[in-house]
Amino acid sequence: MRKIGCRISLYELGRHSVIEHHASLVHHDCPKGERYAPTKIDHTLVEALCSDVRPTAEEVDAKKAKGERSEFLMDVQDVARARIRREKECRPINMLQARLARGEMAIILGVMAVTAGEKTGIPVDWLRTWIGEEKLPEGWKPNHVEGLWDVIKRGHKILASVNKLREEEARKAD
Repeated sequence: MRKIGCRISLYELGRHSVIEHHASLVHHDCPKGERYAPTKIDHTLVEALCSDVRPTAEEVDAKKAKGERSEFLMDVQDVARARIRREKECRPINMLQARLARGEMAIILGVMAVTAGEKTGIPVDWLRTWIGEEKLPEGWKPNHVEGLWDVIKRGHKILASVNKLREEEARKAD
């Protein structure tokens, strides 16, 4: 990889254990002995990610009232659920990689989130387009500046939700 300010290769970002990490939400882990992770999106993983969304009663009622045009939102707790699921399914990740993984979704939440009622999150259709098709969703427009501190704070909220969900799982297992 080259110095900041110079050109970088997107291919080089896929080099395992630099930025790329195990337990990606939509890509398979880097095969043992390989330097680069698969870049092909697994649409089964995309759908599993979307299935991690737990809509509020308000969202369910709105969907019933409006029909198919009403959509559910993925929020911080849903992201935490997805992170836990993938980290159970994949090889272990270290603390830095876990922080990067949370940061990826913290950026998306910050840039694309909308508020409906009392819930703030990414419309699932937008998430499916951005993550599954690697393109900006139709109708999305930037409406604010997203700073590094915003992403860090949101990453901490995801971590707090991960820890809370893990504690709840541990209590249920006892």
